[in-house]
Amino acid sequence: MGTNHMVPENVVHHMHLPPKAEEKVRIYLWSRFVQIYKQLCFITAPTATAAKHSQRPGLGREVIPVSCGIDLRSFSPDNDGLKLKQRYGIPGRVILLYVGRLDKEKRIEVILHAMPSIVERVDAQLVVAGPGKLRNDLETLVANLRLKDRVTFLGHLSEEDVPGLYRAADVFVMAGVAELQSIATMEAMASGLPVIAANAMALPELVHHDENGFLFPEDDAQALAAAAVTILSNEPLRRQMAKKSLEIIKVHDINKVVEQYEMLYALMLASDAH
Repeated sequence: MGTNHMVPENVVHHMHLPPKAEEKVRIYLWSRFVQIYKQLCFITAPTATAAKHSQRPGLGREVIPVSCGIDLRSFSPDNDGLKLKQRYGIPGRVILLYVGRLDKEKRIEVILHAMPSIVERVDAQLVVAGPGKLRNDLETLVANLRLKDRVTFLGHLSEEDVPGLYRAADVFVMAGVAELQSIATMEAMASGLPVIAANAMALPELVHHDENGFLFPEDDAQALAAAAVTILSNEPLRRQMAKKSLEIIKVHDINKVVEQYEMLYALMLASDAH
């Protein structure tokens, strides 16, 4: 049995190849995927979107969606965010939070371009947590947008601090266009946060528009800003959407994921016995 959490399209753009070479590498990587995975009894992917994307000609079997899962004991609304807020000097404003790598496909610049419109109408702070090669470029963009007092870069956080960080925030934002699931979005939902996410790849499987947050057209900073203003300026709506996030995330409980894999292994062993 094997699982696929990789899309060649997300890899080749890091190689900085000419378009024709990039396409050849993409085709080669998918062909290698098929050659290896067609030998397996079961193939899984973290979402229905990822499973459909992995369903390649010649594979000879259906790709089964099985979530990455989330530990609902570690990430929960019961965590305390106040101490972490104080430790990192996060201002006492409504907090829009991003957690993840600072890389191209995460589209953090879209969030930054949305911030001027957001702070015009809401006393908000953007907190960006995570390492990445684009940090210097993003900090330059923040300076050019005159947002230095409205954006906090935390860099890499310890595992112990991350659960508290979500509870220090009011809304989570994910502008990435290449998410096969998004662990950070699941952590935010399990922590009781509404989510604003790009309407791209598998994010709509987690973010149900107008229920536990809002989806916006990918790379549309103004649509992101409008969604953020709507949620950040309406506390009852935030509470309602937070409650819905907690309902949706229940099916991604890591214990349920383990049960799904145990069932697949049992089927595989039973098939091998015959």
